[in-house]
This record gives sequence, structure tokens and C-alpha cells, in this order.
Amino acid sequence: MPISDKSPHLGILRSTTSQKTQDATVEQNITKSRRAAYSLMSAGMHGENGLDPSTAIQLFKTFVQPILTYGLEVILPTSKNLLKLETFQKKILKQILSVPISAPDPSVYIMSGILPIEAQIDQKSLNLFNNICNQNENHLEKKIARRQLIAKNQESNSWFIAIKRVLFKYDLQSPIVLLNDPPTKYSWKKSVRLAIDNYWKNALIQKSCTYKSLKYLGTSNISPGKCHTLLSIGNTSDPTREAVRISVKLKVITDTYILQSHRSRYNLNETPTCKLCDTDIEDRSHFLLTCKILQCIRERYLNQIDEIISDFLNFRMRDIPTDDQLQIILDCTVLLSRYTNDNTVLQRIEDLSRQLVYALHVARYRTLDIKKR
Repeated sequence: MPISDKSPHLGILRSTTSQKTQDATVEQNITKSRRAAYSLMSAGMHGENGLDPSTAIQLFKTFVQPILTYGLEVILPTSKNLLKLETFQKKILKQILSVPISAPDPSVYIMSGILPIEAQIDQKSLNLFNNICNQNENHLEKKIARRQLIAKNQESNSWFIAIKRVLFKYDLQSPIVLLNDPPTKYSWKKSVRLAIDNYWKNALIQKSCTYKSLKYLGTSNISPGKCHTLLSIGNTSDPTREAVRISVKLKVITDTYILQSHRSRYNLNETPTCKLCDTDIEDRSHFLLTCKILQCIRERYLNQIDEIISDFLNFRMRDIPTDDQLQIILDCTVLLSRYTNDNTVLQRIEDLSRQLVYALHVARYRTLDIKKR
């Protein structure tokens, strides 16, 4: 008979050591999640020319994310295995958002509203600990919890000591206090969710500030669990076309849309000068606001945006600095939310700016005869 060092138990591959158990379970979860993601591609969850990003992300959260993190709250993966899981999740999310692999990682989480794998496992493990805390005193798991927390030191590999570190990480109550006076399941889940959301929201905002390319991506109104307003398709009658427009705009706002300024950084034979007007460096500002060849296309959309702003916000877009004009085109919520809370107005401006970016993209590709890969 063949000899096996692994055996499945409740979906977790148990092995001879805890590290081998972690490695096997993580690899198994990634394999199953990949199969689940591939099975959803026929339904449109494949990024560009598929479902709109917000719908595709909801599919990911419903059918792929639970498989990816299944059972990991019990084994608590090490940093090496967390990196494997994180790499897989980021790759899928970037494909859904139609941005290249080189797109900054914080932008993916900010736009999708999905938290890193570490946060998801922390949340599940803390909820599991609460289930143990709410058991009767004569239950074995609760007796083990008390003994481990008293007898083991901070360097121990005990699951309960790891939970203690997670509680301190999110500034939650001591595990002994929770064992003695356990909160209800509902109140605990709410407290854990708020603590984890605030922790990772601040972490993502701080990290995004280190990327110059994310200068125009709004982070003040991000909410874990909810997609960024950039992904909203509004009340459009053609969600397929809107999904294509969103994919182009997401590339521009993350600075992964290839312009001449990008090409010249990696190829000494390329010049950063715009090939359309041949007068200035082709960067985001030039492409969106100043290229003379694209002016006739740009004017039509900017006039409509300017009309909405002057009617509702009492100032004209052309009277504000160039940097603020770029901000309105790329993510209007950052600047305009100071003047209005009317989501209808903001959505109208977002729709027009999305159409503007896409129209400029199409005109540029046609003029330069760039073939789409």
C-alpha cells in the first residue's frame, strides 16, 4: 500500500508537522480557488470585455475568497504562506480590474474594498476564539484556552498565544478578560470588524502615500467591503461598454497607462515627447489636458463637466489650477466632496470624465495606429 504523509480532515490537509500542514493546506486552497476563478470566467469574471469590476469583485468575494481562506483561522499561516496567498489574490484582483501586474498593490485594495489575506484570517480567527469564549466552563476547548494562556510564554507556538498577539495588534481586550466575560457573538463580530477595518484602512492609506503614481486616487472615503466610486457604473444602459471605459480609466489613475514618458524610462531609443503634437512631454497632464491634437475631443466633454460644476458648485473648472483639473477628471470625489454631498452630481461628473478618458484613449490609438494586444 502507498505511504502518505498527508490526510484530509474537515478540508484541512493534516501532515506530520505543523509547517507541512500549513504548506499543504495553503497549496490546496490556492489550487481550489484557481479552479473556482477559472470556472467563473465563462460568466464574465475575466476583467476587460467581461463583467463590470464591481460585479466581478462580488463574484470573487462570494465564490473564490471563502475557498482561499478556508480553515486558515485554525492553522494561522506563517509569513511565507501568507505571501503565497496574497500574491494569488492580488493577481486575480488586478485581472478583474484590468490593470497590469505592475500596478501598485495598495490601489487594488483601495478600489476593490477587499482586505489583504492577513486581515481576513485575523478576522476569522478572532471570531473562532469568541466561539470558544462563549462555551461552558466544562468544555475542553475553554479549559485548554485558560491553561495555555496562563502557562505559555509569548514565544510559544500555541494557537491561543497567537490569538493573544492578534488581539494586541488591533488594540482589543485581553484574552483572559474575554474568557471571563465573553461578549455576544453579534457585538464581538461588530467590534472585530471595526477594529480590523480601521487598522487596515490606515495602513493602506499610509502605504498609498508612498506611491507618486497614486497621487490622484482618493483614499479619504474608502470603506473596506465596498468598491470605490470609480468602479460604479451608475444607471447606464450599456454596462459592457462602461466596463471597458472603467478599465482604461483605472490604468490612467494608477499611472500604468503607457505614454511616451513611460516608454522613455525603459528604452533609451524612445523619446518622452508626445508623438501626436510633437511639442511637449507626454505624461498624464499632457494627455488629458493640453495635447493640441486631442483638443477637439477633449473640449466637448470638458464643457459638459464645466457646466455641471458651475451650476451646482458655483465655480468654473477652467479657473482652478491644472492639478485640480486633473483631480476632477481622475477622481472627482477628492475635490468636489468638499462642496457637495449629492452623489447624483458626483456620479454625473464621474461618468463624463470616464467618457472623456476613453475617447482620448481611442483617438490616440487610432491616430498612432497602435494595435491592441
